[in-house]
Formats: sequence, structure tokens, C-alpha cells
Amino acid sequence: MFEAPNEPQDFGKTLDTGFRLFGAGWKRGMLIILYMIVVLGVLAGILTATFVPLLDDPSGPPGFLIGLALVIAPLFLFAWTIFMNALTAFFGALYRGVDLHIGDALRVGLNKMFPVIGWYLLFLLMVFGAMLPGGIIIGIGIASQEPAIIAMTMFFGFFVFAVPYFFVIVLFVFGPYLIVIENMGVMEAFAEAKRLVWGNWWRTFAYGIVVTLLVWIISMVISLPLGVAGFVMDLNGEVGGSLVLQVINNLLSLLVYPLSVAMTLSYMFDMMLRRSGSDLAARLA
Repeated sequence: MFEAPNEPQDFGKTLDTGFRLFGAGWKRGMLIILYMIVVLGVLAGILTATFVPLLDDPSGPPGFLIGLALVIAPLFLFAWTIFMNALTAFFGALYRGVDLHIGDALRVGLNKMFPVIGWYLLFLLMVFGAMLPGGIIIGIGIASQEPAIIAMTMFFGFFVFAVPYFFVIVLFVFGPYLIVIENMGVMEAFAEAKRLVWGNWWRTFAYGIVVTLLVWIISMVISLPLGVAGFVMDLNGEVGGSLVLQVINNLLSLLVYPLSVAMTLSYMFDMMLRRSGSDLAARLA
């Protein structure tokens, strides 16, 4: 059974805690993801089966495909959110010593679907607002049609564009997890996520880079064989088969998500320990 630390950990031990959390719950975590792959695979299969014939016969009904996509896309979003919420609920409960069954985790995922989607919509608006000044600067440079001005505004605009983007993403990274695990509302999750990360932004950013690289490497190992097969099919003109392999490849890449969630929650709970300790010290002072 997983034993959570009762005091803040250093960087390496936090990573180790994430690995231990994943090791304790990987079977059910993978089962949740396999359910997710089946559901998303069915939805992707419907779209693929409709789209592939249009590659050979472009005169087919594009309006039908567009209508089908407009129906399938929200279902994709709902299914994705439910299963990711379930994964978060499961590992969050496991961290606290609660043996949450998959059915219960899925019920939590369903109950928190709309709050999490609402959080992401507000989050995207915040990210867009943060990047807007940089985009305006780049747009002004391009509109000038002067190579020197374009180069200068592209260089300066990139930093004005990228820095707020990463700052906002890291600052509020724990929002969806707090909604699911701590039963917070949307705005409360924004405030608490900021409270946890504020003052530890660079540490959070560094931890995120390490986890992202780790997950990316594992994902590449999983997807490489099918990626090569799809490339060969492209060379041979087998577009339909290549598209099917690409869909399967994308679904298999979801297998890394249990590890990613476990590693993220390990860091989030560590930050909670740090903040609770600093809050207690402030009250005693």
C-alpha cells in the first residue's frame, strides 16, 4: 500500500513519490485508460470510417462529415474529461490511503465534468489574454512589410508572447486536480492553484519540464513502431491504412497518462504540505 510523506520533500524525493504512487496504482490506472481508449477509439473509428472513403471519392457529402464531426467532437471532449477526472480521483484517493474503485472514480469524473470543462474555458481565455500583446506586436511588424521591423517585432514579440503563456500555464496548473480532489469550485480552484505555486514558480516549472521529458520519451518508445509503419504506408500511397495507424498510435500514447497524473499529484500534495507548514509558522509567529 502506498504511504504518503508527512513532510515536504526535496525535488528528487518528490519525483520518487510520484513513481511510488504510480507503482501502487498502475493496474487500475491503466484499466481506466484502456476504457478511455475503447470509448475514444469507437468515436475515432466512426470519424475515420466516414472520412477515409472521401479520400478516394472527394465528391462525397462533405456536409455530412462536418455535421458528424460537430457531434463527435463534444463527445470526445466529454469522454476525455470524464476519464481524466476519474484518473485524478483514483490517484488522489490512493495518495490519501483510500482504495477508490474504478466505478466510483468514474462517477467522480462524471460529476466533475462540467466544472472542469468550465475551468478550462476560463483558463483558455486567460492564456489568450496573456498572449494577446505579443500577438499584436508580431502582427504590427508583419503589417509593416519592412524586413527589419518584422525581424525586430518577431524577436521582441516572441518573448512578450511566450513568457506570459508559460507563466499562466504553470501558475494555474493544479486547477483541474483541485476541482476533482478537493471538491473546489472553478474560481476557488484558480485561487488555490495560484496560492500553491506563487513563490515556487521556477521550481514548479523545472518539475514540469522533467516530467514532460520523461513522459515524452516513454510515449515515443510506445508510438515509434506504429509511426514507422505509418510512414512506410504513406510512401506506398496507402493513405487510408496510414490514417488508421495514426489513430491507433494516438490512442496508445494515452498509456503514459497514469504516470503523468501520479507525478503531478505528487508535486501538488508536496506543495500543499509546504503551504500548510508556512501557514502554521505564520500563525505561530
